[in-house]
Amino acid sequence: MVIHVHLSDAAISRDEAGTAHVEETRSILSTEQVREWCANTDTAVTIKPVIDLDAHHHTDAYAVPDRLTEQARLAQPVCAFPWCERPARRCDTDHVAAHGDGGPTCSCNLAPLCRRHHRA
Repeated sequence: MVIHVHLSDAAISRDEAGTAHVEETRSILSTEQVREWCANTDTAVTIKPVIDLDAHHHTDAYAVPDRLTEQARLAQPVCAFPWCERPARRCDTDHVAAHGDGGPTCSCNLAPLCRRHHRA
């Protein structure tokens, strides 16, 4: 099982009470619950670095690197098509201005689109 939990450093390293934001769910978890899960010896925990959503990253390639995909998903948590609510983690990361027409592969030109709206 994979969950994406967003916590502050203080909530992880100290015994501070608080709430944890868990993506793709509307439930609220306590930081204590997250600590218990992570302390379990049967749990494999992967900690990823913080991504600055205001930073501008780019590449000359057409393919979108993982870091840019993650930044696009965090900046826009659902499909960018109007009124579509599909979670960004289940979407493709697409160029807003087509790469073939000179659109760059960069933070300001990427958005999550569900497969249906990506193909449209």
